[in-house]
Amino acid sequence: MPCDRMAYQKLYAFNSGVDVFLDGRNDDDWREIRIPVDSSAVDVYRLLPSAEDFEYGGYLTKTRIRYLICGPTEAQTIHAKPCTFHSHPSGYRYADGPSPRDIYHFLKWRNLRAITVGADWIWVWTKDRLNLRTVQRLAEWEAKNMVDEVQCLSRESSGDFAEPYIELVLHKLGLRWPRRPTTDPTRWSALLRESLGVKTRLIRRVGCR
Repeated sequence: MPCDRMAYQKLYAFNSGVDVFLDGRNDDDWREIRIPVDSSAVDVYRLLPSAEDFEYGGYLTKTRIRYLICGPTEAQTIHAKPCTFHSHPSGYRYADGPSPRDIYHFLKWRNLRAITVGADWIWVWTKDRLNLRTVQRLAEWEAKNMVDEVQCLSRESSGDFAEPYIELVLHKLGLRWPRRPTTDPTRWSALLRESLGVKTRLIRRVGCR
């Protein structure tokens, strides 16, 4: 934990405990990979599932990787779990870069660690005290602005307004994300560190694609 457990839960009280997104899934939908004894963290991350044209979502325990088969552009998981993961479709051109939604979800929900499996790279974000300052700013901004901004975007948009809202929030927090997605880890990881205090651990995949 980057701080006292009670303080962490209090920080995330602005979400009212809403960080489980499974859309009618049940226990039979979950699959498991057993983690071999004495595995290193990198060994475990390289066990995470990936597919060419759809995403996986799930979480890790001390002994297992639990995951779901998800859709082509979005993964489901229980963001209240300490360590969550999702994969990007390895055949997607920009699989090796985070989306604004990925960044927002890492800050927004209670998970302590978020892992993403790309095509050639795996990256790991772990919350620390510097991140929590950004989370606090997110909580304060949404308390003041979220309802009004969502109402405005819903009036202006005939479709899904979630993406424009997420991009707006990240911009307000100081992130200047490139309009054209980038897969250069040195570039996007530097942007995240400098603007939001999010440090990235990069791991090369083995037997990728």
